Amino acid sequence: ERLDGVVVGGLHHRFNQLQHQQYDFLQGRLRHIKIQTLRSLLFLLPAINWSLSKWATDPLFNELIVNGLMLVEAYTCVYQSLTEHKTRRWSVSSLREWGRGLLFD
Repeated sequence: ERLDGVVVGGLHHRFNQLQHQQYDFLQGRLRHIKIQTLRSLLFLLPAINWSLSKWATDPLFNELIVNGLMLVEAYTCVYQSLTEHKTRRWSVSSLREWGRGLLFD
């Protein structure tokens, strides 16, 4: 179907593609926020422990708990770095496609 020289079906299809790309982009951003929140929470207890004046001689938490939390935080950091690279690459291409769709379709 044509409307003023434009293929309406093609525009509808392109609009759906852009909606899916924007949805995927937002999902990636939400995942990043959740992972960043988890990392902050994992670091909170060791930070409280180390902020005490006698943290070396009279710690609030034993060494196993502090080291375990920091190890999980490190694993989470690596996971975030790996997934963020994929998300960032996708977001740039999706934004570029979104801009192209507005200008040239």
